[in-house]
Amino acid sequence: MTKNLLHHPDAITEVLSCRPCGLMTDVDGTISDIAPRPSDAIVSDSCRTGLAALAGSLDLVAVVSGRPAQEALRMVGLPDLVYVGDHGLERMRDGKVFIDPLAASYQEKVRAAAMELFWVLSPKPDLEGLFLEDKKQSFSFHYRQCPDPVKARRLILEALSRLDAARGLQITEARRSVEVRPPLEVNKGTALEALSAEHGLRGLFYMGDDYTDVSAFRALRAWRGDVTDKQAPGRRGFPAPTHRPDPIGNEYAKGRDRLETSPPTAPGGQGRPPLRSGGPIARRQPPGIDEAP
Repeated sequence: MTKNLLHHPDAITEVLSCRPCGLMTDVDGTISDIAPRPSDAIVSDSCRTGLAALAGSLDLVAVVSGRPAQEALRMVGLPDLVYVGDHGLERMRDGKVFIDPLAASYQEKVRAAAMELFWVLSPKPDLEGLFLEDKKQSFSFHYRQCPDPVKARRLILEALSRLDAARGLQITEARRSVEVRPPLEVNKGTALEALSAEHGLRGLFYMGDDYTDVSAFRALRAWRGDVTDKQAPGRRGFPAPTHRPDPIGNEYAKGRDRLETSPPTAPGGQGRPPLRSGGPIARRQPPGIDEAP
C-alpha cells in the first residue's frame, strides 16, 4: 500500500526532528493536476502557499521535475526554492540553469533522433493528437490525446526500435509519454542523492506520483539505511507517493500501489531501475505499462 504523508504524524515528527531537514517534490501529478497538454498544467495556490511556508521552516525545499528547470520555476513561482529539471539533467542556481556537461554533448544526437521519429510518426492516423515536447536535453512524445493510447504507445516504441538515429540513446517512459534521452544514468534518484549530500540532510521527505519517481524512492530507502533493515545513524526519511486523478484514465494505478512494496536495494547505484535493452536502444519500461485502464 502507498503511504499518505498526513496519515503518519509520528513519522512526520520524527523526520522533522532530524536537522538539517528537507522536502523534495515532483510537479506534475503531485502538486499539479495532470493536464491534456504539459502547457495546460498549473500548480494550485494552496500548494504554492504551502511550499512557501515550508521553505521558511525547512533547510531545503527542492522541486525535482521532468520538466526543464526554468519551466518548473515558472509553474511553482517561488524563486527561492531549488529546482532540478529534466529528471536531473538540469539544475538552477541563482536564477541560472546549469546543464549536465555530458548531456549537453548529446544534444544534437537526441534532437536529430526525436525529429526523425516525429517525421515518421506524424502521418499515422492512429497518432493524431501526438504532441512533441522539446526539453532541449530530451524530447517527450505525449500520446495522451491519441484515439487509442495503448496502440499509440506500441506504434511509438516499434518505430523507435527501427530508428537508426536512436541507437545508443536511452528511451524512458512515464505517464502516457515516451522520452528520448541521452544515455546517462541520471534520474530523480541521483538528484536526491546529490541534493541530500550537498545540504547535509539528516531528515528528508520526497513526494512523487509516477514511475519516474521510483528511482527517488529507492534512493531515499538506501539513503536512510533500509538496505540493512535499519535506519542509518541519525537519518530519517519518508517517501510519500501521491495520487492525482488523470482525466484521460490512469494505466499506472496498480503500479503506484506497488511503489511501497518493492524490495529495498543496495546503495551505490544498485537501487535504480535497471536498463532494459530494446534492441540497440537502452529502454526503461515500467512493469504493467501495457495495461489499459
